[in-house]
Amino acid sequence: MSPKAAPSAPPDRVEAYDRVVAAVPDVERKGATMPYTSVNGNMFSYLDASGSMALRLSGADRAAFIEQFAASLHEAYGIV
Repeated sequence: MSPKAAPSAPPDRVEAYDRVVAAVPDVERKGATMPYTSVNGNMFSYLDASGSMALRLSGADRAAFIEQFAASLHEAYGIV
């Protein structure tokens, strides 16, 4: 049996992501090397290899989140 794959993100970021996911009832963390969450097959959060967390939010919630936390849009593989 091969060893279980470890997430590529820094361990402290994976631990923080796991704590956030665990705080939300009925949400399960998925993904061995790229942690993510999804509902009905639609991914709404993930942790990339650098430890950056991406969230899928509605337009209004996204604008408020960006303003409140001085965040930015996530870019993956050259796509925002």
